[in-house]
Amino acid sequence: MGLKNAKEGKLLYHLTELKNLESIIDSGLVPRKILRENTVTFGDVADPEIIRKREGLGLDESLK
Repeated sequence: MGLKNAKEGKLLYHLTELKNLESIIDSGLVPRKILRENTVTFGDVADPEIIRKREGLGLDESLK
């Protein structure tokens, strides 16, 4: 069941703190740069080193 759905692209996974869920449901996923610019507080579970690398590549405006 799960593997078939994954191969067909019918699954979505997003790692976040549960306290972020209401905001995600209301506003959708928003890039962290936009959240920071709008002083939106959120529970952050991301690896800081990965975030620094993404910022260095200009990927902090992206959701990918």
